[in-house]
Amino acid sequence: MDRWDRFLSHTMDLYWILKKVSSTGILVDISQRNKFKEKLSSELIIKNKELNELIPEELLEHKEFSRTPKELKCTDCKGRGHLKKGDLKFNKENKNDKCRNCKGTGAKIGSGTESDSRVRRIPRQTELLPGYVQGGDGHYYVRSVEDKGKFIWGFRWTFSAKSTQQVQKYIRSKGYPLPRNPTTGKITTGQKELEALYKEVEDPVFKKILEVRSISDLLAKYADNIWWEPVEDGRIHPRFNFNPSTGRLASEKPNIQNPIKRGEWGKEFRNQFIASPGMILVGIDFNAIEAVLTGWFAKDENFISASKLSIHAILSSFYLQKLGKWDEPISLDWNEAKLKEKIRHIKKHYPNEYSKSKSIVYLSLYGGGAKMIFNQSPGVFNSISECTQLQNMFFATLAVKIKKWQRDTLDLAHRQCYLENPFGHRHYFWDVLQHNGRYGSQAKDALAELPQSTAASIYKDVMVRLRPELVNYLRAPIHDELLFELPINEKDDLIDEIKSEMEKPIPELDGLTIEVESSVGERWGEMS
Repeated sequence: MDRWDRFLSHTMDLYWILKKVSSTGILVDISQRNKFKEKLSSELIIKNKELNELIPEELLEHKEFSRTPKELKCTDCKGRGHLKKGDLKFNKENKNDKCRNCKGTGAKIGSGTESDSRVRRIPRQTELLPGYVQGGDGHYYVRSVEDKGKFIWGFRWTFSAKSTQQVQKYIRSKGYPLPRNPTTGKITTGQKELEALYKEVEDPVFKKILEVRSISDLLAKYADNIWWEPVEDGRIHPRFNFNPSTGRLASEKPNIQNPIKRGEWGKEFRNQFIASPGMILVGIDFNAIEAVLTGWFAKDENFISASKLSIHAILSSFYLQKLGKWDEPISLDWNEAKLKEKIRHIKKHYPNEYSKSKSIVYLSLYGGGAKMIFNQSPGVFNSISECTQLQNMFFATLAVKIKKWQRDTLDLAHRQCYLENPFGHRHYFWDVLQHNGRYGSQAKDALAELPQSTAASIYKDVMVRLRPELVNYLRAPIHDELLFELPINEKDDLIDEIKSEMEKPIPELDGLTIEVESSVGERWGEMS
């Protein structure tokens, strides 16, 4: 069987597996979900209040609006001519407007209730002025005052963290430089630009704006999103498909592939997903699979070994030595016990340096420069120069062959206009290298293609090889992790079986083996 036939066979087998996984779904703890939503909503109210307390009163505008009612269309004569004010004849008996064109009653002016056309909705981020009324559904409504065919209402704007105009107005009032997009040069108040401005001027308003935006996005994406709500069986049922670029699995309704990953909110969110009675959740993932695969493509055995151990900790040891906080860098020649002890020590006692190294490794492998790494790692690095220093150290000590592999990969993608992984997945490129020798828009995608698509192929290959009984326990493939729901009394044997299957030598990669790690818990957020 050639690569293409095998790819088609795997795709069809995987289709039915994913249909089964989607049909089974993941059990949701309703009380925990409601708690998660309430905590997010309360936090948003608090953060908004704190933000508005920092804004000068003169920037919170009081406004009164008036507007003529919109033109109506007659439904009876199918809109032949608009119904303007002079064309309406009010019928007191049925409270309908008669169309003089067709003598019908296709346009209604309202019944005098809260849904009346004379009741106007105003934005949520507002406060009502005295003399106006709030509607009973939680939205802001005010009953209009009719004056010569116009509707008049008023309110006071509160400061909205998502309002570009209001944020820019505050920046101008303080005399700060307006942030601009580095690519287009246009004025923007995006997250990255505000983070950079906050670092420069240290104005607490910008910090609050970023906090409000973050919580608001979480609320919209994970709490108010209807697809995260369980259906009649108490479960969510994500739909899975293939990303045509990398071959990685994607999901929708909801997107279980992109959960909240870190911090308090990540744990709160994940804790709503639980195991059924008599069952337990088990997550099994390959250890540093993309870094290991990058080392394999670069034919760098030392990089593979370092990745399997913890390349982030090893890079941290070089950095700590330069800072005078460490005696000597971690060496692969040390015995296994000493290596693991030193790695644990760095992770526990030097979390900041470890976090910096982690950002450097993965972003550098896919062509990220120091400036990009600095911008995409808010709060991690103190300056771009620090980022540059650590990146240069990475390529000089641990990734000597990686740099050559990057150049060769970009050249290959440019010459043949595609890259193909060992499993037969092919992706085409058209803008890798430009005529002036600079990288094109797809250069970073080309560098990420082989490790990411190969990792995806390995995961898909594992799922196809699993026994049908084990497939029945699979709840979700989540990028580099397979989430199972296993019987408690059989979990140890089943975990060993899954690990054994995943750690088999990979023929397509010359017998390369990749170690796996497992975590267990009754809730997704508490697995360890």
